[in-house]
Parts: sequence; structure tokens; C-alpha cells
Amino acid sequence: MSMGIYVVCHDEDTGVTYYSDGSIGYRQEDDSKIIVDSDSDFIYYKDGSHTSIEITPDELRAHYEYYASRGYFDENEVVEQKSPSVTLNSTTFFNHNTPARINENPVNAPLENLGEDKNNNSAILPGYGNYIFEYMNAVAHRELKSASIMATLQTLSAISPKIKGYGKVPLGLVTFTVCESGAGKEMPQKIYDDIVIETGMAAAGKFTSTKTIYMDIYHGKHRAAFLSDEVHELLASMSSKRSEHMNGSEGALMSITESDKAKLTSTHRNEIIKLINEEIKGYKSQLAKLEQGVDEDGQMIRDDKKKSIKSAIDKKIELAKDEVKKIRETSYFDNVRLGFFGSTTPIEMAPHINKRILQNGFLARCVFAYTDYVEKSKIPEENEIAFMAIKRYAKWISERAGEITATSEAEEFLEDKRKEYDLDEYRLNKEYGALYRRMSAKINKVASLLAVGNHDLKITLAQAKAAFKIVNDSFEQLKNLCEEGESTSEIVDFEDELELRIYKEINKYNGDWCSLGNLNDSAFKPRSIRAKLRLFKISTTSFLSSLQGKGYLESVSGARGGKSFKLTQKGRERGDELLKIAGE
Repeated sequence: MSMGIYVVCHDEDTGVTYYSDGSIGYRQEDDSKIIVDSDSDFIYYKDGSHTSIEITPDELRAHYEYYASRGYFDENEVVEQKSPSVTLNSTTFFNHNTPARINENPVNAPLENLGEDKNNNSAILPGYGNYIFEYMNAVAHRELKSASIMATLQTLSAISPKIKGYGKVPLGLVTFTVCESGAGKEMPQKIYDDIVIETGMAAAGKFTSTKTIYMDIYHGKHRAAFLSDEVHELLASMSSKRSEHMNGSEGALMSITESDKAKLTSTHRNEIIKLINEEIKGYKSQLAKLEQGVDEDGQMIRDDKKKSIKSAIDKKIELAKDEVKKIRETSYFDNVRLGFFGSTTPIEMAPHINKRILQNGFLARCVFAYTDYVEKSKIPEENEIAFMAIKRYAKWISERAGEITATSEAEEFLEDKRKEYDLDEYRLNKEYGALYRRMSAKINKVASLLAVGNHDLKITLAQAKAAFKIVNDSFEQLKNLCEEGESTSEIVDFEDELELRIYKEINKYNGDWCSLGNLNDSAFKPRSIRAKLRLFKISTTSFLSSLQGKGYLESVSGARGGKSFKLTQKGRERGDELLKIAGE
């Protein structure tokens, strides 16, 4: 089979180009032609020297690995075929007719064209995303495909800040992964971090307040991601009967992921401006020290380094001042890309999933993955060359700008889904309407993310169908958990109510001991409370013991054997938390 010769990699420093048939060449400055004389089998260089194009497969592999490690990849570049007898042999790295899967033969994967495998109907995430997904699974000690899907979508969101979604849908993302402890969710998160760091973004971290969210957005040049391994606590705070809408940091996360702007209240605007101005003062202090020949740690700096350091600091000051000016004028960060990883275990999640919590829209907007199955462990299959290519492609995507569109087939499919979920039976559904009304937007979001690696930025039919499956699976899992969790949720609500009654009663004693008799006469006395204790088969003695076991209470035994209780510091904090949830 006779084919064109494909560029394997090009070293921009030396000008040497390596080709798929084993040849190497030199690119002239005018970028006209590679100087190759296939008759004499020599490559002529600009300085007049020459070398043979004969190179063994092992030598080519060595060249490839060296330049791959330095990040040099030309994208799908075909040079003129000098001889019809030249063919691509078994050592070809980029076989465009039969693109290999990374976990089957990483060396033969189409690394310079990872966005082209976008029509693969058998792929879970057609296109570039499937290479990330498969690599996450390949290097894991224990596969957790549900976590790999969520982490891959988060990766695609994070590396495409300049790309707008199909139909203007924002491409910020909230995902929840529910799995058993130790099931393998950590490796997908690590691969996510490794890839996004390559594109200049910080790794995902925990958020502590709304202010830290905004400062991370600022420091990340309007890109940030956060994670929570205890997302059930977030859901618990939202399940309060008086908490119809989210507020605080959780509300900020959701509003930003559903927009490309991070709006600031006047208070936050002033706080952020103050913090940025303090950083500017710090930069100016560094410049003053630089003039004295020392760095910020007081270490001496060579004169030849001063200029580059000063230039970098000046750039930071300029960018910071520009940001302050924009915030003063608009009260928001624009062109923001925010992601949120949520995860917890099935046993922790179950009590907090119910039809009521769906109404606040948080779960309705997220992409959800649930599994209570744990795979057997395996030997990880790492391939640094393949991973280097994945990261290199991610960097290319991060520098692209544009808007996602769709092929005619994909557009028709997505429009059919929009019309379907706009029917009365879905749109006005009393129990799951909040989920149905957001199905179309979520499908468009996921399909757009799958397409950020496509060279034409067009969603394919395979990608649209894959997006629908992911979103529909998310819906069905949430729906099933809601059905199963209704009775469990009632028990949890009652336990929270009972716990709060206990804390409020003990608190009346201002740090002194409260007897069990007093608790029986107050916290446990109402008829409705006693009825639920019987209904749910809860013993007051065992319930108090469980609070002790959690470190919320301490007890002493009286002379007649009766117990008395008082709150620990941890118990007082828990009581304050329950009061907040109850809206008191």
C-alpha cells in the first residue's frame, strides 16, 4: 500500500523533522519544502551538510521517544511523497486508516490526531475524550469506569476555556460520583490534575468559602476546579425544609458553573479588590528588593537574571491592575470556567437523595454516576509516551477559541431530544420535572464537551448519542435512588430533629449536667416524638449512646445509677450546624 509520509515530530530548536517512514529532514525558514533527495537517499541541510535517510525502526523509536518527551508533535502534517515505492511499514506510529486504542497498543495510537476518532459508535466517549477515559482505566490499580467518565468530562471542561458550548450552553460542570470507599476514584482525579496542570491550570482543591472560590478564579486566570469527598454533607444542608434555595459557597459554585461569569456582591467585590491590591504591594516589594540585588527570600540574584525576573513581576502587576479595573467597572469575572467534583459513598448518600431535594435544582444540574460494585485489582498499564501525547493535545485545545456546532445528523438528534423533553408529560411532571426540564441543556453540554477535541468543533451523531446515554443514565440513577431513599430520608430527618431537641435542652444548663430524666420530660416527651420513636424502632438510650460515640456528648452516672449528659465542644459545633440547617 502506497501512502504519503507523515511527520512524526519536529524539533523547532534544531529544525530537524522526523518522518513516519524513518527519514529525517530540515525545514527551511521560508517553510517551502523539506530538502529531500530520495534518489541519492540523502537529506541536505541549510549549512550544506547532509545525512542518510536510512534509519532502523529502533533508531526511529528512540528519536520519537526523545522528542515526544520534549512535547514536539506536528498535527496531521503530510509532506510530499518523494517516491511511489515508499510505504508505511509496521513501525508506523500514526496509522490513520486503523486508529488503535491506547490500552491495546499505545505506540500505534494516532497521537497527533486524537480528535479524529469522533464517529466511533462503540466508544463510551467518542473522540479525544475516549483516550483520556481509557488511559485512566489502564493506569488504575482498580478500574472505576463511572469515576473515569466523570473525570474525563471534567478534564474536557477544564482544558477548553475559550470554547463556547452548542447553543451557547455554558461548559462549566458539576459531577457527583457515588462509589464505595477504596473503589478507585482517586486515579481518575490524579490524571485529571496531571492533564489540566499541563495546560496551565491549578489542580482541583477544596473550597472553604465563597471568597476562596473567587480568589482561585482570579489566580487561575478565570479557571478553577474544586472537589469534595463529603458531598453528602452539602446535600444534608440543602435538604432542610426551609432551605428551598442554596446560598453561600455552594450557591456560588452552582451559579458560576451555569454561566461564564462570576458575579460579585458589593461586599465580595471590595474584599477581592483589597486582596488583589495587597498582592500588588507584595509585587512592588519584590521589585524594591530586586533593585538591591536580592530576591523575596533575601538571596542574592545575578545581574543577568534581574531583567527577566523584573519583566515577570511587571507583567503580574499589569495583569492585577487590569483585573481590579474590570472588577470595579463590572462587578464580575468574565469568561470563567469552573468545575466541581463531588463524591461520597452509597451509604452516606442514600439518606439525602429524595424528591424534595431535587426541587432546588442542584442535583438536577449535575451529571451523576453511581455504583456500589468494586472491581478486582489489577496491574496498572502505564505508557508515558501515550500520556505525553494526551497532555500535548490538551494544551493545543486549551489555546483554541471557537464555538461548538453540530453536524446535520447530530443537530437533528439534539433537536428531537429538546422537543421530547418539552412535552407536557415531562415538562410538567410534579416529581421529576426539575430533572426533565434540564435534560436537553445537559445533553448539549456533554455533547459539546465531547467535541472540544474535534478539529472542526462539530458534534458528531456518535457524540450526541453518547451524551444522551450519559445524561439519561444519570437521570435514571437519581430517579431510582429517590424512590429507594424516601423512607430512609424520613428516618434521617427525624433523627436530625431529635438530635436538635437534645442539644437545645442540654444547652439550657449552660455547661452543667442535664439528667436523663430531664431529657425524657422535655426532648422525648411530645406525643409525636414518641410515636416516631416507636415507628422507627429507635431507643432513646441507644440514640444517646450513639451521640456519645460520635463525640458529641459526655456522660456521668449518678449515685442511683441514672445518667446525666453535657455537650462537648464538638457537640456544640454540631448543634450550631443543625440550627443552621433548620433555619433557626
